[in-house]
Amino acid sequence: MAGRLHTEILTALGATPAVIDPKHQDLPASLRSFPHQVSDLPQAVAAGIDLWSICCPTAEHLPVLRAVLAHNPAARVLMEKPACRGHEIVAFTRLLADHPAARIVVNDQYRHSTVLPAFTDLITTLEPGAPLEKVSVLFTKDRRPDSARGRFVDRDYGVLGYEWLYMLAVTRHILPAPHGSTTWPAIRPPPQPNRSTTRACSSPP
Repeated sequence: MAGRLHTEILTALGATPAVIDPKHQDLPASLRSFPHQVSDLPQAVAAGIDLWSICCPTAEHLPVLRAVLAHNPAARVLMEKPACRGHEIVAFTRLLADHPAARIVVNDQYRHSTVLPAFTDLITTLEPGAPLEKVSVLFTKDRRPDSARGRFVDRDYGVLGYEWLYMLAVTRHILPAPHGSTTWPAIRPPPQPNRSTTRACSSPP
């Protein structure tokens, strides 16, 4: 899904995407596609790529990024989150350190959403100075059909699938500093933040 979305956006901006996908036969015929691995991409093709977009399953992120940087140590890369699995964080960090000229951006659309600032501005307007007593972030989409097809199944972090990352991004924006990123003065943090708790739960519809 993310790969197709990136392709549509980049094409609309005037770019000429080249897609590397084992299921290349399912792609529109208008796209230039390659059925093999990134590591097998012809060097002449790799040399002409200005931006790499990594939208494969998380377990493949690190190997694909290694292959990209082998083609171009100064590559510009857009990567879907999470960047890697938990046990790969050290290797991922080392790979970045070994390629200081590279630029990797991990996509986090909820963190950069315009809806969250609009929400906190609304609170500031309607409840100026109100204490922050409880934050509840609910995602109501039924992901069971997706999970049955193997999508959004998290066997690494164990935190409600990938939705948890979105929920944390929302929570981080709402909470005032230093517990979150928000600096708006109209919301006061809890009087004893060290006693605050975070709970994750999943309820069937």
